[in-house]
Amino acid sequence: MKRTVILLVIILLLVAGFALPNEKTPTKVRKSAIAGSWYPADKAELQKMLSSLFSRVPKVNFYGEVRALIVPHAGYQYSGPAAAMAYATIRGEDIRRVIIMGPTHYTYFHGVSIPKVKAYETPLGEVPLDWEKARKLLKHKPFTTYPEAHKREHSVEIQLPLLQTILAGKKFTIIPMVFGELSEKDYDKVAKAIAPLIDEHTLIVASSDFVHYGRRFNYTPFTKEIKKNLQKLNYGAIERIVNFDFTGFLKYKKDTGATICGFRPIATLLKILDKNYYAEVLSYYTSGEITGNYTDCVSYTSICFTPRREKLLPQEKETLLKLARDTLRSYLTEKKSPNVTLDRYDITPKLLEKSGVFVTLKKKGKLRGCIGYIQGVLPIYQAVIANTINAATRDPRFPPMKPSEIDKVEIEISVLTPLKKISDISEIEVGKHGLYLVKGANAGLLLPQVATEFGWNRRQFLEAVSEKAGLEKDAWKRGAEIYIFEAQVFSEKKKH
Repeated sequence: MKRTVILLVIILLLVAGFALPNEKTPTKVRKSAIAGSWYPADKAELQKMLSSLFSRVPKVNFYGEVRALIVPHAGYQYSGPAAAMAYATIRGEDIRRVIIMGPTHYTYFHGVSIPKVKAYETPLGEVPLDWEKARKLLKHKPFTTYPEAHKREHSVEIQLPLLQTILAGKKFTIIPMVFGELSEKDYDKVAKAIAPLIDEHTLIVASSDFVHYGRRFNYTPFTKEIKKNLQKLNYGAIERIVNFDFTGFLKYKKDTGATICGFRPIATLLKILDKNYYAEVLSYYTSGEITGNYTDCVSYTSICFTPRREKLLPQEKETLLKLARDTLRSYLTEKKSPNVTLDRYDITPKLLEKSGVFVTLKKKGKLRGCIGYIQGVLPIYQAVIANTINAATRDPRFPPMKPSEIDKVEIEISVLTPLKKISDISEIEVGKHGLYLVKGANAGLLLPQVATEFGWNRRQFLEAVSEKAGLEKDAWKRGAEIYIFEAQVFSEKKKH
């Protein structure tokens, strides 16, 4: 009897259209809800608009490391430039799956809704869902399927033609998510479920405009200097985002009432990522700057996230060497630094990190100047510029270089890891570690390659750094603080 009842329930569920845990791949295609309004419905017209947007983006190369983006979702005439700036960072990369997290604008519900559809359709074609992964996510609360959340929603769909253009010719799937209300515990659950999906072939997009200002949006916290105050208000949120401050971001949103529609997807992104990522603001402006009217305006920003790494890529080393060579020539002949623009130098997020940097100049194999920063006081690329000038003109051991010497010197750059204080000299590995010794008011530093060049052992290295500090040879034995560090060393002659 019980078995018969169970079978009848299953049949009724199937007839009613309810999904069972092992349901098959959906067959329904979600048709565009915004073509013809938020962007052109005509394929050729849309392609022309997108081509124009991307053609205006400066060349940016992130070497396939972009894992996440925050992208606005207004009509392309407004948010298009910021959105194109974001997606240009993945141009030519092997992206196979995009997780798009957008807010709900038209309906109220609790949780994160994933639609049960085969694909999303735009004038540029269909974009299939990664249903296998989507189905697994739907087994976890607060993931759900709330059909009403997807019918009119633009926050997910607006991203698709941009992706179809920048990833043209590549097969990629999406996992579209529309965010409703979430509790504090929900953020942890959603982030924990999504995090395992992030890999080198997956991009995660938090779809969000920033502050909506004006009576139309019931938000007028100020009435004077609107542009200036909007920027201050928006950057208060942006600052917390780029510092991965999940708690601070949500508190700022609550305290200011900042009308950031996609704050839940953004907060979730901060939970998924952490400080092992680097965040870079790519674009910021408001619709008021486009229309000239700040009575009611919306703010747009795009931010990209890349994994932090210790090592420089070969392309980054080439950029720094070129920058150092151009700096040497420019400063010695014109007394100015080179103009660092994206079309001349590929300044990646890694080169924006602060790190200790030394620049060494050699002439016929002999030292001609060497000066640097022990710790990170400037972004790497700026430190290279500053210390190329310092090594050429301000090393007290040598007279300032003359323009006639420019082509006679070889440039070597050392990018340092943070200093580590040691209590046992056995931790020192000659050839791997550099030394920094401090005793009283005296201090001295030797780069790792110096010990290798002179063939020193550990004791000789310690004696040399003691003398570099202006102390006796054996000063390292009594009351001295000893620090070790590593360095990536590369030069025009021999690139490592």
